[in-house]
Amino acid sequence: MNDSQLPRYHVFLQISMQTPHLEVVTVHAPDQELALQNARDVFVCRPECVSLWVVPASQITTWTAEELKAQAVEQSDAKTTWTSQEEESFHVFWKIRHSGSYQYAGQVVAHSPAHALRAARGQPLSLHTGLAWLVFPARAVYSSTPQDYDSLIAPVLHKPFRQATDFHTLTAMPNLIVKSSARAHRLDSSETPAQKRIDGT
Repeated sequence: MNDSQLPRYHVFLQISMQTPHLEVVTVHAPDQELALQNARDVFVCRPECVSLWVVPASQITTWTAEELKAQAVEQSDAKTTWTSQEEESFHVFWKIRHSGSYQYAGQVVAHSPAHALRAARGQPLSLHTGLAWLVFPARAVYSSTPQDYDSLIAPVLHKPFRQATDFHTLTAMPNLIVKSSARAHRLDSSETPAQKRIDGT
């Protein structure tokens, strides 16, 4: 089994205590603990990080603006695989641009992901302008804790060799190759036809 066959987890990163989590990308891992470690290894250096969440992809329900235009949220429970008899907390993320990360829109209490999205879209924040949404139950989050910071996150922040900008030779070599090729092209273009015949070209 290769990595891509392992369960997939969405990674949510918090840059500072004053900002909410952002959805950054996904990782593959056999369980949530290793998913958190993989997320740390891949994302903590770029950018700064104070907290990580990982959520199984199977627990996340997504919608696009096109889907919501074609089908009302009230009718979209069929897209979800479950509805709880009791209300529970859901996290709602949304994307307002095609590029960039999913932004945290808020937390609501609902019976299902569809109900959660409907509740979020009814709040003062104008979620009707979003391009896409992620909704998942708060219980699905496996997160780092403040106590984990010194052992899980802090050591990675002090390893600058993980940054591409610190590989000075590797960074400089492509530039040198480009400059050398451009110089050779200019020299070749500056030769006269007579010079080229003398050189046998």
